[in-house]
Amino acid sequence: MKDEEFLNFTPCRSFLVWKNGTGKTLQILVNVAPVKFNKTAAFIWLRCNGRTKISTIVSDMNREYPAISKSTIYEDIKNFIHSAEQAGLLHSNWNSF
Repeated sequence: MKDEEFLNFTPCRSFLVWKNGTGKTLQILVNVAPVKFNKTAAFIWLRCNGRTKISTIVSDMNREYPAISKSTIYEDIKNFIHSAEQAGLLHSNWNSF
């Protein structure tokens, strides 16, 4: 899949029980076992609402973390979304990238 196509997808969280942690983490209950995200993973997760395009998530994260290069942010988001999809935490309108 081309990067341009990936940027236009809108990932959506699977129906799970989740809550904000201490401000630095996000806790998700998966099969009764909690999954904790670090601050940047939580930043991405909270935007996977089925309405926000990945390109917007990249831009938002670039504003929030200006010291991180946009290409690094893009790869981090791509890897997070792929891992979360494989774990059943996200669903999307693409099969694989």
